Amino acid sequence: MAQQIEQHHLRTSDAEVAESALREAYGSGLRMGGIPEGATFSLSHTSVGMLAYDEVLLPADLRFTNEAHGPLVVISSTGGTVERNCGGHSGTYGGGDV
Repeated sequence: MAQQIEQHHLRTSDAEVAESALREAYGSGLRMGGIPEGATFSLSHTSVGMLAYDEVLLPADLRFTNEAHGPLVVISSTGGTVERNCGGHSGTYGGGDV
């Protein structure tokens, strides 16, 4: 039996809409800062069964705490900073970090 592909996409220049979508996707412990005026945010989610892939383009600094989603989470930061606390593991990432 084939599994159904689920996809969601959002592109907006409204920081409040982007932050709300991120909170819905990743939990309430999310904060954005350092947002330049007129910035465009892009969020894309694809999942098949237990496998999910998200591509989130945010011209902002991102800080969040969430529950562990499973055995593997990959974050690739191309700029700005990402601070993450998940399942007792914390990290701060910047441009070029994976």
